[in-house]
Formats: sequence, C-alpha cells, structure tokens
Amino acid sequence: MIIFIRALNFSLLYSSQKLFVVKQSDEFTLRAKTGLANNKGHYIGWYVGYIVTKENTFFFATAIKFNYDKYFNNKRKDITMRALKQLGIIP
Repeated sequence: MIIFIRALNFSLLYSSQKLFVVKQSDEFTLRAKTGLANNKGHYIGWYVGYIVTKENTFFFATAIKFNYDKYFNNKRKDITMRALKQLGIIP
C-alpha cells in the first residue's frame, strides 16, 4: 500500500489533490483514504495516505482485522493518528 500511495503522490495526485485532503493546518496537510474488505465475516479495514509537513513527506498504511461494530470507522483513523502523534510527525 505504501508503494501505491507513493506512486500516486508523485504522478496522479497533483491533478486531484483536493480529493484526498482530510485535514489541513499550518503545520501539515493530511491526505488519506479508508477501505474495508469482508471475506465471509472476517473484516479487514485500512487507512492509507500521507502527510506533508514543511520539512518532509510521510507515508502511512494502517490495516486492522476486527469484528465489525459501530465504532470501527473511527478505529482505523484513531489508531493511525495516535501513532503519528507518538512519532512526532503531527502535533
């Protein structure tokens, strides 16, 4: 997924940047997309994208296996955002 996102960034994204903007601030711009697969009741969800800061570009891909519930849509994003904060990529 990281390879795909990097390729997307450097070739296609310049013509469609606004489609992926999730959050934008003075410190960073977050572009991402969620996804979900269901194989006979076994769910896998992902959140992939990248963050552009003043100094660098960081790519990420988070995939989780889970039992589907009403909180799932936020879980993928919450896990990713916590990790990015712990790594010091976003404030």
